[in-house]
Amino acid sequence: MGNHKNNLRDIRVNLGLKQTDVAQMLGHASPDRISHWEKGVAFPGVLNLFKLSLIYRVPPERLYEDLYKSLAYELQQKNGSKSELRFESKTRLEEGVLDDRVEGDLKGVEDARPLTRSQFDWYI
Repeated sequence: MGNHKNNLRDIRVNLGLKQTDVAQMLGHASPDRISHWEKGVAFPGVLNLFKLSLIYRVPPERLYEDLYKSLAYELQQKNGSKSELRFESKTRLEEGVLDDRVEGDLKGVEDARPLTRSQFDWYI
């Protein structure tokens, strides 16, 4: 497996978390997997990708933004002009399509602190 550029380390560091913190939240005994994911030598599984998204409070595609954009481009090229799908890395909040109830719950998500261990355990 090659080196897969991602935003995992940058997001984690900006939130003030250590690899050991994230590993503990995910239930891993050591931060080895976190390190491999951040270095791009391995991908997290789907469940761990969504858990990381919840911990970091960002959409999953933001964690692997370059890969997401590359796949979107590839699909658009393959489907040609027949495709009406939009492949933009925006949250529903950024697009302004959330109802008032949900929007109120998500105000300030971009600046939100990461979930604590007890919040994360409750959330999943």
